[in-house]
Amino acid sequence: MITIKAELAQRLVTKQPEQVAGELEDIAAASRRNLQLVRDIVGNMRQKGIADVLVEEEKNLHEAGIDVATQGEQTASAWPTPVQTGFGAVVQEACTNVIRHAHAHSVVIAFAFAEVDGMYTVSIQDDGNGKPPYDRDGSNGIAGMRERIAGQGGRFAIRNNDIGTLVTACIPYERPHEEPHEETA
Repeated sequence: MITIKAELAQRLVTKQPEQVAGELEDIAAASRRNLQLVRDIVGNMRQKGIADVLVEEEKNLHEAGIDVATQGEQTASAWPTPVQTGFGAVVQEACTNVIRHAHAHSVVIAFAFAEVDGMYTVSIQDDGNGKPPYDRDGSNGIAGMRERIAGQGGRFAIRNNDIGTLVTACIPYERPHEEPHEETA
Protein backbone atom coordinates (compact mmCIF):
# COMPACT_ATOMS: atom_id res chain seq x y z
CA MET A 1 0.00 0.00 0.00
CA ILE A 2 2.84 2.37 0.80
CA THR A 3 4.42 1.73 -2.59
CA ILE A 4 1.13 2.28 -4.44
CA LYS A 5 0.45 5.50 -2.50
CA ALA A 6 3.99 6.76 -3.20
CA GLU A 7 3.62 6.07 -6.92
CA LEU A 8 0.25 7.86 -6.91
CA ALA A 9 1.79 10.85 -5.15
CA GLN A 10 4.54 10.99 -7.81
CA ARG A 11 1.93 11.15 -10.59
CA LEU A 12 -0.17 13.71 -8.72
CA VAL A 13 2.77 16.11 -8.25
CA THR A 14 2.42 17.35 -11.82
CA LYS A 15 -1.28 16.65 -12.48
CA GLN A 16 -3.01 17.50 -9.16
CA PRO A 17 -0.46 18.89 -6.68
CA GLU A 18 -3.18 19.83 -4.16
CA GLN A 19 -3.84 16.11 -3.52
CA VAL A 20 -0.21 15.17 -2.84
CA ALA A 21 -0.29 16.28 0.82
CA GLY A 22 -3.18 13.92 1.58
CA GLU A 23 -1.41 10.99 -0.06
CA LEU A 24 1.80 11.74 1.87
CA GLU A 25 -0.18 11.83 5.12
CA ASP A 26 -1.64 8.40 4.27
CA ILE A 27 1.85 7.07 3.56
CA ALA A 28 3.16 8.40 6.88
CA ALA A 29 0.22 6.91 8.80
CA ALA A 30 0.63 3.51 7.11
CA SER A 31 4.35 3.59 7.82
CA ARG A 32 3.74 4.31 11.52
CA ARG A 33 1.20 1.45 11.75
CA ASN A 34 3.62 -0.95 10.08
CA LEU A 35 6.47 0.13 12.35
CA GLN A 36 4.31 -0.50 15.42
CA LEU A 37 3.33 -3.91 14.03
CA VAL A 38 7.00 -4.82 13.58
CA ARG A 39 7.78 -3.61 17.12
CA ASP A 40 4.95 -5.75 18.50
CA ILE A 41 6.18 -8.79 16.59
CA VAL A 42 9.76 -8.32 17.79
CA GLY A 43 8.57 -7.69 21.34
CA ASN A 44 6.59 -10.93 21.30
CA MET A 45 9.64 -12.79 20.01
CA ARG A 46 11.67 -11.49 22.96
CA GLN A 47 9.26 -12.77 25.58
CA LYS A 48 11.22 -14.87 27.97
CA GLY A 49 9.92 -18.13 29.32
CA ILE A 50 10.34 -19.25 32.91
CA ALA A 51 13.48 -21.26 32.13
CA ASP A 52 15.24 -18.29 30.50
CA VAL A 53 14.34 -15.93 33.34
CA LEU A 54 15.49 -18.41 35.98
CA VAL A 55 18.87 -18.94 34.32
CA GLU A 56 19.43 -15.18 34.24
CA GLU A 57 18.19 -14.50 37.77
CA GLU A 58 20.06 -17.44 39.33
CA LYS A 59 23.23 -15.98 37.83
CA ASN A 60 22.45 -12.51 39.21
CA LEU A 61 21.62 -13.87 42.68
CA HIS A 62 24.79 -16.01 42.81
CA GLU A 63 26.90 -13.01 41.77
CA ALA A 64 25.35 -11.11 44.68
CA GLY A 65 26.27 -13.95 47.05
CA ILE A 66 22.67 -15.13 47.50
CA ASP A 67 21.87 -18.85 47.36
CA VAL A 68 18.84 -19.77 45.27
CA ALA A 69 16.61 -22.83 45.17
CA THR A 70 13.77 -23.42 42.75
CA GLN A 71 10.76 -25.70 42.81
CA GLY A 72 8.38 -26.65 40.04
CA GLU A 73 10.22 -24.87 37.24
CA GLN A 74 9.94 -27.79 34.82
CA THR A 75 6.17 -27.84 35.17
CA ALA A 76 6.02 -24.04 34.84
CA SER A 77 8.01 -24.19 31.59
CA ALA A 78 5.00 -25.88 29.99
CA TRP A 79 2.51 -23.21 31.09
CA PRO A 80 0.97 -20.86 28.51
CA THR A 81 3.31 -18.15 27.21
CA PRO A 82 1.34 -15.22 28.69
CA VAL A 83 1.49 -16.84 32.15
CA GLN A 84 5.23 -17.48 31.82
CA THR A 85 5.83 -13.93 30.60
CA GLY A 86 3.82 -12.41 33.46
CA PHE A 87 5.55 -14.52 36.07
CA GLY A 88 8.94 -13.97 34.42
CA ALA A 89 8.62 -10.22 34.94
CA VAL A 90 7.59 -10.77 38.58
CA VAL A 91 10.54 -13.09 39.21
CA GLN A 92 12.95 -10.59 37.61
CA GLU A 93 11.70 -7.65 39.66
CA ALA A 94 11.47 -9.63 42.91
CA CYS A 95 15.03 -10.91 42.48
CA THR A 96 16.24 -7.39 41.74
CA ASN A 97 14.58 -6.23 44.97
CA VAL A 98 16.15 -9.10 46.93
CA ILE A 99 19.60 -8.13 45.63
CA ARG A 100 19.15 -4.39 46.22
CA HIS A 101 17.17 -4.21 49.44
CA ALA A 102 16.72 -7.48 51.36
CA HIS A 103 20.24 -8.17 52.64
CA ALA A 104 19.27 -11.82 52.13
CA HIS A 105 21.45 -14.93 52.11
CA SER A 106 19.00 -17.17 50.25
CA VAL A 107 15.84 -17.11 48.17
CA VAL A 108 13.39 -19.84 47.14
CA ILE A 109 11.41 -19.45 43.91
CA ALA A 110 8.50 -21.90 43.67
CA PHE A 111 5.95 -22.51 40.93
CA ALA A 112 2.72 -24.42 41.45
CA PHE A 113 -0.62 -25.07 39.81
CA ALA A 114 -3.62 -25.60 42.05
CA GLU A 115 -6.42 -27.45 40.29
CA VAL A 116 -8.76 -26.76 43.19
CA ASP A 117 -8.89 -23.03 42.53
CA GLY A 118 -7.51 -23.13 38.97
CA MET A 119 -4.56 -20.84 39.67
CA TYR A 120 -0.98 -20.78 38.46
CA THR A 121 1.19 -19.48 41.30
CA VAL A 122 4.72 -18.25 41.80
CA SER A 123 6.19 -17.41 45.18
CA ILE A 124 9.52 -15.79 45.92
CA GLN A 125 10.61 -16.14 49.55
CA ASP A 126 13.81 -14.54 50.80
CA ASP A 127 15.45 -14.66 54.24
CA GLY A 128 16.27 -10.96 54.29
CA ASN A 129 15.25 -8.11 56.53
CA GLY A 130 11.69 -7.96 55.14
CA LYS A 131 11.04 -4.44 56.32
CA PRO A 132 8.09 -2.52 54.90
CA PRO A 133 7.29 -0.12 53.29
CA TYR A 134 7.46 -2.09 50.09
CA ASP A 135 6.12 0.74 47.92
CA ARG A 136 8.56 3.62 48.14
CA ASP A 137 8.00 7.01 46.51
CA GLY A 138 9.53 7.02 43.04
CA SER A 139 9.60 3.22 42.94
CA ASN A 140 7.78 1.45 40.13
CA GLY A 141 8.90 -2.16 40.56
CA ILE A 142 6.23 -3.45 42.92
CA ALA A 143 3.52 -1.35 41.27
CA GLY A 144 4.59 -2.80 37.91
CA MET A 145 4.40 -6.36 39.22
CA ARG A 146 0.97 -5.70 40.72
CA GLU A 147 -0.32 -4.13 37.47
CA ARG A 148 1.07 -6.90 35.25
CA ILE A 149 -0.60 -9.64 37.31
CA ALA A 150 -3.87 -7.70 37.70
CA GLY A 151 -3.88 -7.22 33.91
CA GLN A 152 -4.09 -11.01 33.60
CA GLY A 153 -6.93 -11.22 36.12
CA GLY A 154 -4.60 -12.41 38.86
CA ARG A 155 -3.65 -11.53 42.41
CA PHE A 156 -0.40 -10.14 43.77
CA ALA A 157 0.76 -9.92 47.38
CA ILE A 158 3.91 -8.96 49.21
CA ARG A 159 4.34 -9.34 52.94
CA ASN A 160 6.81 -9.83 55.73
CA ASN A 161 6.80 -13.20 57.49
CA ASP A 162 8.96 -15.03 60.03
CA ILE A 163 11.54 -15.84 57.36
CA GLY A 164 11.82 -12.56 55.43
CA THR A 165 9.77 -11.24 52.53
CA LEU A 166 7.30 -13.34 50.57
CA VAL A 167 6.10 -12.25 47.13
CA THR A 168 3.18 -14.25 45.72
CA ALA A 169 1.48 -13.91 42.36
CA CYS A 170 -1.42 -15.98 41.03
CA ILE A 171 -2.89 -16.04 37.53
CA PRO A 172 -6.13 -17.91 36.79
CA TYR A 173 -6.12 -20.88 34.47
CA GLU A 174 -8.11 -20.25 31.32
CA ARG A 175 -9.71 -23.31 29.87
CA PRO A 176 -9.58 -23.53 26.09
CA HIS A 177 -12.80 -22.48 24.46
CA GLU A 178 -14.58 -25.50 23.10
CA GLU A 179 -16.89 -25.45 20.15
CA PRO A 180 -20.40 -26.61 21.00
CA HIS A 181 -21.00 -30.16 19.96
CA GLU A 182 -23.85 -30.71 17.54
CA GLU A 183 -26.19 -33.47 18.43
CA THR A 184 -26.71 -36.02 15.75
CA ALA A 185 -29.90 -37.96 15.31
